[in-house]
Order: sequence, then C-alpha cells, then structure tokens
Amino acid sequence: MELVIKCLALSVVMSFSCKLFFETLIPLRKWEHRWIEKTIIPAFVSAFMIISFSEVPPYIFQALRLILAISIITQIYYKIRVMQNVILSVLFCALFWITNTLVLACVYALSLERMLIFDFQEDIADILFLCLIVLFHHQYKGRMDSLADTKWVRFGYFPIFSLIVIMSITIMLWGDVNINRNAIVVAVVSFGIINILAIYFIGNLLEKEAEMQKMRLSQERNLSQMNLYRSMQTSFDQQRKYLHDYKNQLLCIQGLLEEGQTEETLCYVKKLTGGLQQHTNTINTNHNVVNVVLNQKYQYAQKKGIALVMKIGDLSSLNLEEEDIVTLLVNLLDNAIEACDRLKDNKIIQFKMILEEGQLILSVRNPVEEAVEIKDKTVLTTKKNRERHGVGLHNINSVIEKYNGTSTLQCRNGWFTFSAMLPSVFAI
Repeated sequence: MELVIKCLALSVVMSFSCKLFFETLIPLRKWEHRWIEKTIIPAFVSAFMIISFSEVPPYIFQALRLILAISIITQIYYKIRVMQNVILSVLFCALFWITNTLVLACVYALSLERMLIFDFQEDIADILFLCLIVLFHHQYKGRMDSLADTKWVRFGYFPIFSLIVIMSITIMLWGDVNINRNAIVVAVVSFGIINILAIYFIGNLLEKEAEMQKMRLSQERNLSQMNLYRSMQTSFDQQRKYLHDYKNQLLCIQGLLEEGQTEETLCYVKKLTGGLQQHTNTINTNHNVVNVVLNQKYQYAQKKGIALVMKIGDLSSLNLEEEDIVTLLVNLLDNAIEACDRLKDNKIIQFKMILEEGQLILSVRNPVEEAVEIKDKTVLTTKKNRERHGVGLHNINSVIEKYNGTSTLQCRNGWFTFSAMLPSVFAI
C-alpha cells in the first residue's frame, strides 16, 4: 500500500510537470464540453501509474514507453502537430532524465548510498524537476505559440542527442564497472549546465522568431487597413467629383429636352446611369466598415469579370473591432478573387455574412483550378509568395480564435469552402 501511495504521489507530480511544460508552448484544444479539459491530469496520472506497475523493459525501451505515453495524451488534449509532439515529448523526457541523473550522481559522489536520503532520491528529483518546469512556464508562457513546423524540426536535434548522452551516463552509473565517482558527477553537472544554457539560448531564439512572426502579422493587418483607407478616400473623391459634375449634367439634359432631342437625351441619360451604377456603392449592411470592404471587393471582382454573389444581413450591431473585420474580409475575399482569376470560366464567388441565433455566420465559396491540400486549417499553397499567403491565413485564424470562434476549410468537387462561426460578437 505504501508503494502504491508513493507511486501515485510521484505520478501526480510528473503529471503537473507535463501539463505545465506543454501548456507553456502549445495551446489546449477547445472542447464542446469544458469538463474534458479537466481530465488531462487524471489521464497523465493513469499513464504513469500503468508504467510504474508494468514489467520493466530493457533500459532503452523505458525511455521509449514514457515518450509514447506522453505523446499520445498530448496529441489528444493539445493543438499540436505530430512533429512538434515527438520533439517536445523527447525534450521533456531528456530534461527529466538529466534532472534524475544529476541527483543520482550527486548521491554517488557524496557517498550517500547508505543514508536515508538515497531512499528519497527519486522523490527529490521529481520535485526538483517540477520546480524547474514552473520556472520555465513562468518565463516562456505564451511566447512561442506561432512558431512554424520548420522551427520545431530544427529544435528537435538537441533533445534527441541529449537523451542519448544522459541514458549512456545513467547506464554507467548503474553498471558494475569501476568508475571515478567524482569524475562522473563533474561530467553530469557539466552536461547539465550545457543543457541549461542551450535551452536558454534556444528559448531566446524561438522567442525572437515568434516575435518576428507577430510583427509580420501586425504589418499585414496594417497593410489591409491602409488599403481600406485608400479605398475610402478614393470613393469619397469620386463622390465629390460626381456631385461637382451633377449640375452641368442636369443643364445638358435640360438643353437637349428644350431642343426636342428626345432620343439624344435618352442615350445621354442611359450613359450617365451606367456610369453611376458602376461607381455607386450598392451593398449596405448598416455597418460602415463592412460596407466599405464589401463594396470595394465587389467592384474589384467586377473589373476582373468575377461574379460575387452575396447573402448578407443587418450587421448594425456587429461588435468586432474594425481592424479584425478588415483582416477577415480582405484576406478571405482576396484569396477567393485570386483563385477565380486563374479560371477561364465559372468565375463566381458565393459569400455569406449573416446573424443566426446570436452568432455571426461567415462563409466564402469559390471554384478552384485544381484541388488544394488542406492541413491544420492551412492551405498548402503553390504560390511563389507562400510566406505572405500563410500570414494571411494565420491572420484569419487569429481573429477567429480571438473571439472564441470555430472555422473549417474543405475542398470538394472543384469547390473550395471556408466557413466560420463567431459567437457573442453582437452588441445587445
């Protein structure tokens, strides 16, 4: 019974270490039933208890089964890619073994094997490891969320080699060969310091890259806003121009009618009407920013011969920030227009933005030249400016997550569809 309680206590400590470590780097999944998020600690505890009371495999497989258990639970509860999961699980285990080996080496170097402290060596190592993870969590929480897969791949070489080295040192400690205990503890301490410094510098590097990514996102948003303001200014200038010419046009019509030139007057009026229809803002959602963006993109699509079919509602109570509205609509419609522009025919975009049951429903649907591959809410694009295209999609997802919304991407039967639902974005 005493053994069970000890294993349970150590499993709880390790579970909190796992949870803090992964939450520092990776966001949790959003579950429809929020109570599921509370089961992450019991899941880790169960896995560690099973490992504790199962048959001990050869030494190298001890590490593999721990990595496997951690990675499976992490994949279930966190928004993490497989490559990231493998790298971080190996890193976590490497750090755990480094801490354990360091404590064990100190015990041997100080000749404490026969003392009571040797019985609590594992307890001390687990608690020390939890303290280190708490410090890591405090230092880096939320600073590396936007790193791409390529960054994690480069990061992955370090934990793998660290794990190999620390396992080799541990085998030496437990082996029957005669070794210099002082030399071993010096080697372990030196290796531990090297790992701490390496993690510190790698953490700073990844943090800087994450900051640069955020700067790129900010620049993209600023660019969208600047384009919107230019469009608004152009629209106002056109309105002033038409108002300035309006009096002269009426005088011309009056003169033609006075001379009895009815047919010429009719042709002139038709010409004026066509020009006004081309430049008049025909879309009205009772929301100024939405109106400007939709009218701008509608006219832009018309110039390219693309039919933009819209289903829109009264958005007067829409409570999104202006820059978020611009980010969503500009990026979504620009991507759809660009896709249709590559087609020879069937150039049509179906756009939907309505309020249903207190939630904003947003949908964009357009035909594509060829089927696109979708991975983790990202289109694997073939465009030359892949980075900017990726930033646009990342901006869209960032806005949706900001308002606790959900989105889906799919490509079926030659049509690409984006759908999103944003709850509680309307002012009461």
